[in-house]
Amino acid sequence: MLILVSILKLLLTGAIGYINNIKFVKDTGEISDKSELSLKLDKIAEEEKYDGYYSIVTSESHLSDSEIIKIYKGLWEIEESFRIMKGLFEARPVYLSLTDHIDAHFLICYVSLLIFRILEYKLKNKFTAGQIHETLAGLECSLLRENYFTLDFRNEVVEELEKIFDTDFSWQLMKKSKIEKILQSSKKDVTGQ
Repeated sequence: MLILVSILKLLLTGAIGYINNIKFVKDTGEISDKSELSLKLDKIAEEEKYDGYYSIVTSESHLSDSEIIKIYKGLWEIEESFRIMKGLFEARPVYLSLTDHIDAHFLICYVSLLIFRILEYKLKNKFTAGQIHETLAGLECSLLRENYFTLDFRNEVVEELEKIFDTDFSWQLMKKSKIEKILQSSKKDVTGQ
């Protein structure tokens, strides 16, 4: 039971600081006398002043505030890149054993991340990584009849991509040759060739 009390205290560590007279029963981990509990309203009011602000602690005292914020933002973007690779791109776990295959796997992941970041940049960061990924994963064409296709999925991200790549996906019917022409055109836009 002592372990339960310790775990409970760890979970409530943030909240305990705002409660007067909180005591736990060592055997059960329950709060001993709930009638004596009250909120520390003065402490809550004092800390409300800082709601919405981030506090950055650093040892780099020789840097200006704007330089520290820029570095912190860069670290956050690196963290987000790893989250995208591990989450959306499912880079891990790796079910490969040969070094060349593992290297190729991560190269594909990094190139995908680069393309993804270019898309984010071209979309002017209007959409989250999840929104872009969901859109790209949902883009599908259905074969209506021989050589005629229709795009099944449409949202704001698709509409912005149409503007960026000067392409219209809203056609009801598209021939395979038209789709191939759009793909060729978009490759030229991305590579500049």
